Amino acid sequence: MTNEDVAELIAIGERAGGITIADDAKARLIECAGGLPYLAALIGQHACIAAGEEEAGIISRAHVDEGVARAAEEIGSRLSPVSAYALT
Repeated sequence: MTNEDVAELIAIGERAGGITIADDAKARLIECAGGLPYLAALIGQHACIAAGEEEAGIISRAHVDEGVARAAEEIGSRLSPVSAYALT
């Protein structure tokens, strides 16, 4: 996907979820997703959870950064030991 496509995916999520993502947070999410809709959705999901834990009204760049860390941990937990070894 292009960055514009990922931005549209984020906008759809904002409308559907009734959430607001700060502009710098959107830019970070787009950057980290690397054009992959699965990553955009997973990072966004974890960013929303992080914001909810703080009862934040707006999802910030810090929430997205936390979403990236949580998404990486989740993906890593799904790898078999052989796959994890192959990636190192």
